[in-house]
Amino acid sequence: MSKSNLSNREVNTPKHIYVLDAPSLERDRLTRFLEQSSFQSWVFSTPSAFFQEKDIHQNIPSVLLSNIELPNMSGLDILERIKINQFNMPVIFYGKAQVVPQGVAAVKQGALNFLLMPADEDHILHSIEDGLNLSLELQSKSSV
Repeated sequence: MSKSNLSNREVNTPKHIYVLDAPSLERDRLTRFLEQSSFQSWVFSTPSAFFQEKDIHQNIPSVLLSNIELPNMSGLDILERIKINQFNMPVIFYGKAQVVPQGVAAVKQGALNFLLMPADEDHILHSIEDGLNLSLELQSKSSV
């Protein structure tokens, strides 16, 4: 596992990782990795469950890790809802090889990254760190 790039101040700041994916082996592997990496994570099985959650912490650095292929809502729809709800939350999508075109489209529309699964754990960690750093920047700008 690689060493974190987060500064000392950022290491002590709570960080939330939201995982949006239907129950699967991939989701289980990802949530276990997050636990082992000492991230607080919340798992949602459907987009509606995620967007109905009242405890999405707006003032805490956070990242959404989402499968790009979900029932009832596309990755682009998820990005749009994130913007509408004004969540200062970068989105990292993941999926299998057959959804790479959707991943590219999502990145062009504002997603931070698209991870081809199964992704290397260091790559996942670096993407999360980039997302948390961006989340901190967005929160700093919105509090000015």
